[in-house]
Amino acid sequence: MPQSGREVVIVEAVRTPIGRGHKEKGYYKDTHPNELLGRCYTEVIGRAGIDAAEVEDVIAGCVAQFGEQGLNVARNAWLQEGLPIETPGTTVDRQCGSAQQAVNFSAGLIAAGVHDVMIGSGVEHMGHLTFADVAKTQGEFGGAFPPALLAKHNIVGQGLGAEMIADQWEIPRSELDELALRSHKLAHQATEEGRFEREIVPMAV
Repeated sequence: MPQSGREVVIVEAVRTPIGRGHKEKGYYKDTHPNELLGRCYTEVIGRAGIDAAEVEDVIAGCVAQFGEQGLNVARNAWLQEGLPIETPGTTVDRQCGSAQQAVNFSAGLIAAGVHDVMIGSGVEHMGHLTFADVAKTQGEFGGAFPPALLAKHNIVGQGLGAEMIADQWEIPRSELDELALRSHKLAHQATEEGRFEREIVPMAV
């Protein structure tokens, strides 16, 4: 990002707990995405010690922008939480980097002097909106990747892409499983040691 005369500071960062994702058995099976995102809005405002009316804009990243997460989930979560209607909100999609992009956009607007206080955020309720649900949204014209696009670019999904990378670099499945297991063990250990305690917002389910 180009340098400007304004320093941008992230004063607080929170998230909801991570839990099993499943439509019938998941931790958040009865929780709407608006509740997850809205809870974070309220918490971060409280921790920052500001009035909600001081927030000039809200940006949220979200990939599956349909169904429960459609029609501007950033704004919907803000309103459902009972926060000021005067504060606008918008939702962005840069796939897996959507929430990071929301933060980057927020920082850029502050650096440019457009706003002073913003919230950059993200939500993805994959227990409710699964990859299968995404596939169902593809229409009669070939969905997001019609023949005209595929004729020009070899677009593949993450699953197939991972297989292609593993083949190209000769990475064995056992090595990947070992890395994944180690990562989960370290995350569990860090959780038990309370290293994530400050950033996690409790959710009633």
